[in-house]
Amino acid sequence: MKRRLCFLVLLLMGVLAGVVHAEKRSAGKKSVPKEVSEVGASFAAAVNGKEASKAASLYSMHASLMVPNGEPINGREGIEVFWKQLVEQGLTVSTTTVDADASGSIGYETGTYELSFRTSEGQLIRDKGKYVNLMKREADGHWRMIVDIWNSNEPIKASK
Repeated sequence: MKRRLCFLVLLLMGVLAGVVHAEKRSAGKKSVPKEVSEVGASFAAAVNGKEASKAASLYSMHASLMVPNGEPINGREGIEVFWKQLVEQGLTVSTTTVDADASGSIGYETGTYELSFRTSEGQLIRDKGKYVNLMKREADGHWRMIVDIWNSNEPIKASK
């Protein structure tokens, strides 16, 4: 009987220790603003809705878009021109957030993407890759990208 009671006490102590540890772990988690963790999805929805200006509105006025194999595009106006051209070529995008966090007025989102569009010659381009969005909460309270960098998982193809 004593062994059984001792076993039950130890079991109860183990359960309580697990509960306390789980509560400490969940109390230490940061609350990531929804706007930060969903920028990729908001961007994809704007592009797929053929709304390049709405996609560009997710960027700060002085943001930098760092496209693969190209020079950075600086400023919301230039970024809108870039996305408008691809939207007109039938760009479709899907994104999946992998991680997001924020501290004060700075946040980030990392994720993966899949996209497709047709070149001006009609060639279908498909790509998969990853992205990082660095964001800032601006004076109006909205989170906007200040740096957007993305790159392909596909190998670079040599030109002939």
